[in-house]
Amino acid sequence: MGLMKCKSCGNEVATDAVTCPKCGSPVKKKMGIVKLFFVVLGGLFLLCFLGSIVGGKSKGGGSSAASSDAPAAPAPEVAQQLPWIATVNDNCAKYKAAPNEIKKSAIYNENEALIAKTKVTNISGKLVALRTDQGGDELSLKIKVGDVDFHTESLFGAIKKGSAVYNAAAEMTVGQCVVFSASSLKASSMVERSKVCDTEYFAVFTSIAPCK
Repeated sequence: MGLMKCKSCGNEVATDAVTCPKCGSPVKKKMGIVKLFFVVLGGLFLLCFLGSIVGGKSKGGGSSAASSDAPAAPAPEVAQQLPWIATVNDNCAKYKAAPNEIKKSAIYNENEALIAKTKVTNISGKLVALRTDQGGDELSLKIKVGDVDFHTESLFGAIKKGSAVYNAAAEMTVGQCVVFSASSLKASSMVERSKVCDTEYFAVFTSIAPCK
């Protein structure tokens, strides 16, 4: 049996005492290391058990999980102006469901070919970025059509000062509606899956004007 000091009066009290024999204050006992270990272990076990239950429920809802992985239908403005995005979404779903890397690569190549031959003409969107380098010799644009982004490639596709697109953009403000045309589209991501599934593209802008 050990001794400890009463926190109220400082008198020495046996560790198994309920109250201090001198002042009558209840004795607060320290939790032993072994007991603390089992309490922590029990807590971890309970967390793992609850996690397995939650995980089981999420896996059990197979239909809901499958539906959440399905491609979302394009927004009306996207479906009307960029009908090829529906094919991109289908390719994304096929890529995710492909059983091996060979199938995935085939879908990737198919999608790359689709994007490479696509041109956008007189599409309306929102100008979300308009930036120049120091001195204003080169211009970068980013235009959003629903959840689809078109932007210049900073290193090799910047718009040169004096060009028709540069001069037209000089009269515009970020946030306004614009009508634009672009070619030479390619996915801006560096990752194969994102190149198939993300709708963000480098583009060479050939014209831009305010919406009427």
